[in-house]
Amino acid sequence: MDPTFESLSLEVPLNRHRLFLVCLLAVFFGPYSLAEAKKPAAAGKEKPTPEDAAQVVVTAAEALGGPTGGHNALLSLPGYRVEYRMEVHNTMTGRDYTADHVFERGLDGSTRLEVTHVKGNGVDSVAFAGKDTGWVQVDGEKTEFAAAEVLQRIEDFSPANLFQVPLELGPKGIESLPQEVHSRLTLEPLEGDDAAGKLLVRSVDEAGAEQVRLVFDAKDRYPLEASFASVSGRITYRFSDYRPVHEQLILPFQRVFVRNGILLSDLKVEKFEILGGKKGAEDAEITGDSAPEAPPVESPPKTLDTP
Repeated sequence: MDPTFESLSLEVPLNRHRLFLVCLLAVFFGPYSLAEAKKPAAAGKEKPTPEDAAQVVVTAAEALGGPTGGHNALLSLPGYRVEYRMEVHNTMTGRDYTADHVFERGLDGSTRLEVTHVKGNGVDSVAFAGKDTGWVQVDGEKTEFAAAEVLQRIEDFSPANLFQVPLELGPKGIESLPQEVHSRLTLEPLEGDDAAGKLLVRSVDEAGAEQVRLVFDAKDRYPLEASFASVSGRITYRFSDYRPVHEQLILPFQRVFVRNGILLSDLKVEKFEILGGKKGAEDAEITGDSAPEAPPVESPPKTLDTP
């Protein structure tokens, strides 16, 4: 890695696991139509089935905006600016630090990232990627790079990357998947002190080892946890404080990243601002202190832990 980019590398959240996440999402979206997934469980059925799990995923996708929600809704914005604070726990160096981030997708298609350290050791930086120009400024010294190279680095800190799981869930819906994989999906009771009001959907391999795990809020169906195995160990993302920031675009304003049971980062969105155009009720600036309630979601058929 070029040393000029070191100050940007507070965390590489999903890039290395991007392919696996695509597979993770596919595992949960089997070959069922929307109508089939909504069918109530047969009378007297006691053991959860893949149909039950698919039903939970379908209602979760609907709650997150459906086909025009998630990534599609984010891409439809003329421009936006997101401010968030990330507390990073670096297990390799033993250094903990906190930095404020400002990620901006400009009206002209440019992308800008500003990182300001507020606690611990770190170097402040600004990175910019335009149509033909790219540069990184560290401690006031600017170095030019290929725009594509800078953009790739900046994208690690974009909402599309940081909140990839909920942003993919809405528009993907239920997709085709080989039955032998989909048949491993189950909806199971969640155990623990905080299990009330939550639904667990998981998949295990032939040996019985857990492959993927999703926890949903039983009432509004937003994903609260996504966990999966990777080459670097067990990866877990926890999401909370969901808020509508635009039509059919609902984002979690808090995210926790854990690997092998060790907390690596804690992120909190401070403000999401839509750029360009006349601001209406849906386009209002959303901050940590003033956010509208999420829109109501039609109650799905009752399943295992649904109140």
